[in-house]
Amino acid sequence: MDFQHRFANIWLTLLFLCIPLFLRAQTPQPSPRGAMVNVGGQQVFSCGTDVLQNKLRDNQAFRIYEAEMNRRIRQQSYKTALMAPSTYTLPVVFHIIHQDPSSITDADVIAALQMLNDAYGQSGPFAGARTNTQIQFCLAKTDPNGGKTTGILRNKTYLGDFDADMEGDDIVNLGKWDGSRYINIWVVEDIKSEFMQSFECGKWQRLKMGGYASAGGDIVVAGLGVGVLAHEMGHYLSLMHTFAAMDCKNNDCAVDGDMVCDTPPDKSIKGGFDCSNPENSCDTDTLSGFTTDVPDLPDNFMDYGGGTGCISSFTEGQAARMRNFIATSLTGMISTTVCNEPCTGAVTAGFTRTNTFPLIGDAVTFTNTSTGTTDFEWYIDDVLTATTADLTFTPTAKKNYYITLRAKDASGCFASAYDVVQVSCGVVARFTPDKRKIASKENVETDDITFTNRSENATSFTWYMSNDKSMADQVVATSKDLTWTFKEPGVYKIRLEATNGTCTDVSDEFTFTVDDPTADGTVYLQDIHCYQEDKLRISFFFHNDGYKTIPANVPVSFYDSDPRLPGAKKIGEYIIPYEIKGKCSSYLENIILTTGSKVDQVFAVFNDVGLTIPVVLPNTTVEERSYTNNFRSKKNFQFKIAITPALHNLVPGDTVRLQPKSVQGGDITSATWTNADFLDCTNCIEPLFTAAYRRETATSKEVIAMSKYGCTDRAYVNFTIPTVDDYSVKIDGTECAANNGIHIDFTLCNAYTKGNIPGLLKVDFYDDDPAVKTANYLGSFTVPSAGTASDCQQFGVNVDGSATHKVYAHVNPAKDTLETNYANNLHQALYNDPQIQITGLENTVWRKTTLPVSFTTQYFTPVVQTWQIVSGYSDISCTNCPTAQVTIYDTSLVKVNTVNRYGCKIEANAVATQFPPDLTVNILSAKCYSNTSTIVNFELCIGNYYDYLYEKLPVSFYDGNSSTGKLIATYYTPAITWGNCGTFSFILNTPITQQLTAVVNDPGGSKDIEAGRAFNEMDYTNNTAHTGTVPFVVSFDPPTIALKRPLGTTTLQPVIEGGPARSFFWLPAEGLSCSDCETPVVLGKGASQVYKVRATNEYFCTSIATLNVQTFVDDRLLMPTAFSPNNDGVNDVLYVIGSRDIAKVKNFVVYDRWGKKVFEVHDVPANDKQYGWQGLVNGMPADAGSFIYLVELQFNNNETQLFKGSVLLVR
Repeated sequence: MDFQHRFANIWLTLLFLCIPLFLRAQTPQPSPRGAMVNVGGQQVFSCGTDVLQNKLRDNQAFRIYEAEMNRRIRQQSYKTALMAPSTYTLPVVFHIIHQDPSSITDADVIAALQMLNDAYGQSGPFAGARTNTQIQFCLAKTDPNGGKTTGILRNKTYLGDFDADMEGDDIVNLGKWDGSRYINIWVVEDIKSEFMQSFECGKWQRLKMGGYASAGGDIVVAGLGVGVLAHEMGHYLSLMHTFAAMDCKNNDCAVDGDMVCDTPPDKSIKGGFDCSNPENSCDTDTLSGFTTDVPDLPDNFMDYGGGTGCISSFTEGQAARMRNFIATSLTGMISTTVCNEPCTGAVTAGFTRTNTFPLIGDAVTFTNTSTGTTDFEWYIDDVLTATTADLTFTPTAKKNYYITLRAKDASGCFASAYDVVQVSCGVVARFTPDKRKIASKENVETDDITFTNRSENATSFTWYMSNDKSMADQVVATSKDLTWTFKEPGVYKIRLEATNGTCTDVSDEFTFTVDDPTADGTVYLQDIHCYQEDKLRISFFFHNDGYKTIPANVPVSFYDSDPRLPGAKKIGEYIIPYEIKGKCSSYLENIILTTGSKVDQVFAVFNDVGLTIPVVLPNTTVEERSYTNNFRSKKNFQFKIAITPALHNLVPGDTVRLQPKSVQGGDITSATWTNADFLDCTNCIEPLFTAAYRRETATSKEVIAMSKYGCTDRAYVNFTIPTVDDYSVKIDGTECAANNGIHIDFTLCNAYTKGNIPGLLKVDFYDDDPAVKTANYLGSFTVPSAGTASDCQQFGVNVDGSATHKVYAHVNPAKDTLETNYANNLHQALYNDPQIQITGLENTVWRKTTLPVSFTTQYFTPVVQTWQIVSGYSDISCTNCPTAQVTIYDTSLVKVNTVNRYGCKIEANAVATQFPPDLTVNILSAKCYSNTSTIVNFELCIGNYYDYLYEKLPVSFYDGNSSTGKLIATYYTPAITWGNCGTFSFILNTPITQQLTAVVNDPGGSKDIEAGRAFNEMDYTNNTAHTGTVPFVVSFDPPTIALKRPLGTTTLQPVIEGGPARSFFWLPAEGLSCSDCETPVVLGKGASQVYKVRATNEYFCTSIATLNVQTFVDDRLLMPTAFSPNNDGVNDVLYVIGSRDIAKVKNFVVYDRWGKKVFEVHDVPANDKQYGWQGLVNGMPADAGSFIYLVELQFNNNETQLFKGSVLLVR
C-alpha cells in the first residue's frame, strides 16, 4: 500500500490523457464496398482505468509492483483451487464531493450500497446472474481513530465537477481515510474529461469519463449508479476490462488479456449488443481456457456492454481473482471490525460552520450539533486545538485544513465528525476545455478549442499559452472565456491567471496536442498475381493517415522496380475516382497491367503522375504531410511451384502421392504430367505414383501447373527403385499318393511382400539334403509362366516315394532367378504312413438302435469312402458317405474302404451286439362307468427298440397293491399291436379301496392267469402302475344359503367330483332360468325354496344333491297388500314374509270379510310359499275381495309377536 500512496499523484495525473492507448499503429484494412466505415461509432461505457494503467506501466517500479501483485494472485489461486471459496465483507467509506452534498442523502448511499451487494451477491435485481462472488461491502461504523461514524462524509466544494486533467489530485486530498483499512469511494457530480478521442473517416469520437479506480487505490465515480460502482469496484479488486489489451492473444489465459480464464478473449469496446446475439470479436478461445469458440460477454460488469436483455454479472473466474486479490493485497480488511460500532453509547457527532470558502484571516465558527455527549475535542490537521463545545478558527495560510470533532459521553464512548476547509486568498483560478485534442493548421484545415472559465471570485483574467514549436509562453487573451483557433500543430500548454485586484491565483497548466491535419496518403499492395503469363493482377487500397480529405482523381503509378532510381519502367497507372476521408481506408481495388515479361517486383507510388524517372515527390497539386510513405512495393509474387521431396527412394509396389505445392503466386488450380507411366492420372494435381516392379531402377516425372489466373510453372521429381525379391519354400504337408508315391503341399513366398512369385521358378525334391551325394531325386515343380498374384502361394506336386521318410524342397536350385538371399531356399519335412480306424461300434446297443459310424485317419485325407455289412442282418444307411447310420438287428461286421485325392487306398473293420426287450404299463385314467363299475384306460409299451406288442400279453388288475390286494380281473391283448406302445380299455368292478394296481406280464401263480403267457424280460421292476379311483358325486357347498329380498339374480353352482357331468336335471323348475343346465339363475320373487339336482357323467354314473335357499327381509313382517292367484307365476300365493331371525310361524290364519276362516297353518317356516294360501276355499277359487290375516311369529330368542292386517285378492 505504501507504493500505491507513492504513486497516487501519478495515477490521477495520467488517468485522463487524451490519447487513447489502444489506437496503436497498425496496418490499415480496406473498407467494404458501399461505405467508408467509422469503426469507433458505438456508444460505450466510459471508464478511464485502462489509460491510467497503461501509462503507469511506463514506470519500472509500477511494473515490478504489478507483476508481484499478479504473482501473488496466481499463487493464491493454486492454494485455493480445491477449497471452498472464502467469503469476504469489506468496509467502505463514501466521500460526497459536491456543491450541495446534502442532495445525496444517507438513504441514497445505503440504497446504492445494497445494489452493489446485490450485484456481487447474485441477489435482488441480479438474481439469476452468472455467479455469487462471495464478496460483500459494509458501511464503516468505526472511524480510523476508533470513534463512531456513519461511514458517509460530505464536503461542500466547487470540486464536485472537477477537471480530471488539472484537478484530479485535489479530490483525494479532501480527507482520505487509511486505504489499508477502508475502501474510499469518492462520489462527485461530474468529471470534466475526455479520456478517449479518435478521428476516423472524417469524424471525431470523444468519450467522457464516468469513473476510474486502481487496484487497492481509490474509486472515483460520477453518481451512485450500480453499473459504474460495480465496474470500478471490480478495478479496485484487480479486475481489468474483458477487452484489456484489445487484442485476441490467448496463449495462456492466466497471463493474457484480462488474466481470467473463463472470460473469452475480447478485443472490442463496442457495447449494446443483445444478449441473445452477442458479438464474437475473437476466434482464439480454444487456445487456452475454452474447448469451443464462444461469444463475448455483453452481460459482464467489466465489459463496456450493457447488453440488451442481460443480467449484469461477474464470472466465477473473475470472482476467484477478486477473492485472491483480497487474500494477498487487502489483508488489513479481512476479518475487520470497523463495520461494527466501537461502543454502545447513543452518541452522534456533528457540526455546522460559517463561511463555506474562507479567505486567509477570516474567522470560521464551527457550531456543535452532537447529541448524547458531554465532552468534546477539536482537532485541526490532527492536532488537538480545543475542548470547548464550539470552535472558532482563523486560517493563516492558503491550504486545506482538516477539521475533526470527537464528541464523547460520560462512559468515554465517542463519535467523530469531519470537514475539510479549503482556504484561499479569495480567488480560485479554474477552467475546462471543450476538446482535449484537435487537428489544425493554417491554410490546410483549422479547428478551435473553447476554454470555459470556472474561476471563483475573480474579476479579471489573463490567459497564457505556449507550444513546443515557435510559440513562447505569452498572454493570448484577457477575456473571461477563450476560444482559440490554432494555426500551427504542436504540443500546447495553457494556464489561467485570475484576480480580484487583491488576490491572484493561477490554475494548473493544461497540456494538449494539436495534430497536423494535412492529408497523408499511402497505397497498400494487398495481393499481386501473375495473370495470363504476361500480365499482373494487382489488388490494392489507399489510406489517408491525415485528417484532411484527399480529393478524387489522385494518380497512383506502378513501376517494375524502385522508381526513385534510374532504370525503372512505368507499367501502369490508376486514377482514384473518389475522395478519401481523414484517418480512413478506401475500397479494395483491382487492376490488370500488361508487363510483356514475367515481372516479379512492383512498386506503387501514391499521388504520382509518373512522368519522370527517377520520381521526385510532390509532383501534383495535392499536398501531403509526408511523402516518404507514398512508396510501397511487393516482390516474389510470380507463380512458382515445387515438389518436395524432389527425390524418392522406393521399393517396387510402393505408392507415393505426388503433391506439387505453390511456392508463391497463388494456389495451383490444374496440372498436367508429361510422362504417364506408373501414374494414376495425368491431368490432375496430385497423381498417385506406383513404383514399377522388375522394371527400370530409376525414372523421373515433370509437371506443368497452372494458377487460377492462367500462369504456369514446371517442377520435376526423381525416383530410384532397387531389386527386392527373396524366395523361400516351406513344406506344408505330405500324404501318400498312388503307386506308392508321395503328394507334397508346399508354399513359395517372396520376402518382398508387395511382390509375387515369378513364372518358371523351379523347385526340386529329394529324400535327403541335396548337398549329400546319397540323396535321391524324387521329382520337381515349375511355377506356371504367368506367376502368382501375391507374395505367397501354395502349390502341390506328386513325387516318388521316400525310403527315408524325409522330404527336402529346394527353390531356385540353379539360381537362375535373381534374389537378395539364397540361404533360405531349402526346407525339410518328415513323411508318415497313413492310418485309419472305425469309430462308433465299440459298445453293446439296444435292438434297432441306429448308430452313427465314422472313421478317423492320420496323415491321410479321404475323398471317397465305401461302407458295407460283411456279415449279419443289420442295415447301413449309405455306402459312400463319410458317416453312415447303422441299424443293429444282430451281431454284424462293418467294413470301410477309402481313397484320397492322390489315389492312395486304405481300409478298416468293426463289430456290435443288442439287448432283450422291456415291458411297462401306464394307467391313463380310471373313471366311474356305472354306479358299480370302473372303466380303465391304460398304455402298454415294449422297450429296447422292439417294434410290436405280443398277442395275449397278460395285464392283471388288483384292488389295492399287487402283493396284498385282491385280484379283480386279468386282461389279455387281443392280437399283435404294431409299434412300441398301445392303448387299451377294460371295464371292471370298482375297487373297494378306491386304489387300483395294474401289472403287465404278471406270471401270477393265480389260476385266473392263463399258463404260458408270461415271458422273460430285461427288467421286471417297472411292470407295475397305480392310480386312485374317484366316485362321481354332485353336492352344494354350503347346502343352505340365506338371501335378502329382493333377490336380484343368484346363480346356483353345484360342485362336481369324479369327472365332468354330461347332463343335469333340476326340481322344481319353477323360478329357475333353466332346468337342464349346470348353473341356473334363480328368477323367483323371493320365497324360500329347496332345489334338487341330478347329474349324470359321460358314461352311466348318476348323483343327486339338494340346496335349501332361504330368503328374508329386514322387517320383522312384510305382508303384501294384494295378491292374484291366477297361476301366472307372479303373486300367486299369500305367505308369511319376514326377517331371518324368525324361528317359525306359530299361527297363520286368513278370514273372509264376514269372519269366516278360509285358511290356516301352524308351526311352519317363514318366507316359504309352500306354506301359504293359494286363494282357494274348500278347493275352489275364492271370490275377489278383501281378506283379514292373523300372523303369530316366534323368533330365535323365543319372543313371540302377533300381527294382523288385510289383503286384497284380485282376480
